Amino acid sequence: MLPQKKPQDASPPMAVPILSAKEILGRLHPPCRGLFPVIRFVFQSDGKRLRPRLLCLSAQLIDGAPPHLAEAATLVEALHNGTLLHDDVMDRARIRRNRPTVNRLWGDGVAILAGDYLLASVMDLALRTQNAAILPLAVETLIQLVEGQMMELQNQGNLTLTERTSIAIIEKKTASLFAMACKLGGLLARGKPDQVHALEIFGLHLGVAFQLLDDIQDYLSDRGQTGKEPGRDLAEGKATLPVLVAFRQAGTKDKKRMRQIFSDPQRAKCLREFTALVEDYGGYSYALREAETCLEKAVSSLQNFPDSEAKTHIEQAAWKLLRENTPTQYKEATGSCVGERRSV
Repeated sequence: MLPQKKPQDASPPMAVPILSAKEILGRLHPPCRGLFPVIRFVFQSDGKRLRPRLLCLSAQLIDGAPPHLAEAATLVEALHNGTLLHDDVMDRARIRRNRPTVNRLWGDGVAILAGDYLLASVMDLALRTQNAAILPLAVETLIQLVEGQMMELQNQGNLTLTERTSIAIIEKKTASLFAMACKLGGLLARGKPDQVHALEIFGLHLGVAFQLLDDIQDYLSDRGQTGKEPGRDLAEGKATLPVLVAFRQAGTKDKKRMRQIFSDPQRAKCLREFTALVEDYGGYSYALREAETCLEKAVSSLQNFPDSEAKTHIEQAAWKLLRENTPTQYKEATGSCVGERRSV
């Protein structure tokens, strides 16, 4: 068990700038007239800009304000939103961040073009950082994201997917972008190789935890909490870790029922029943423990950085992720870290 420290005992949080829509649009290569209102809509959401914030915090661990931080933060947000636009088309999503998706408002074609524009902007922004390591990192991350998405597609409806493969998918399709953001902060701050690697590992574990919590919320939280339609993973036949664990533990009768639901094109209508089955066999509690373990690994990866306000704040950001994304009925089960910050 890691030692614990309450948030109020920690140093006051550092000021981490949150990119505004105006700032992002001002740094992107101007989109064509037809795409401008679409791109403006994308960035006018109430998103938390989590990945750019992690980039800034990572840089602050080494050097408070390295050059080209704003361009790099915009790059990360453009990459994130570009892939989301494509994801929403593939998933036929209708709601994101409590707003209609771009594909719902403008159609699939426009959403794909908007995503293409943002991914092209990533390359432009990488060149503008004047750091030779940034463009290869952005390209490698994009490849990882595509590979993760393809692995997920190939395993749609696969209830016998191994836990190792499930985590590998998460590492590629979600955590790779968290890892990139943190590594990018370290590179811009001209950190030592071991510092940059530690930040990358921090981001990877944090990203896995983030996705596991999102997988739980998809079943247990409502649209007001997540900004998305509940039950999308079931509707799309995604065998996420909570589902895989529950299927593995289920008795013969319930295992058969879970297969029936998952193979039914109208499976979304069985959301309540399926949610209860996953809960009965400990799928959510298992995934929640795994998320907590990932966060412990993330924070531990920073142990060689000297104590500082920046270190305190990035550790608090990690545990805040758990507190804010744990369904109410499971908050006590995760231990005191949900209400308290752990430090190493």
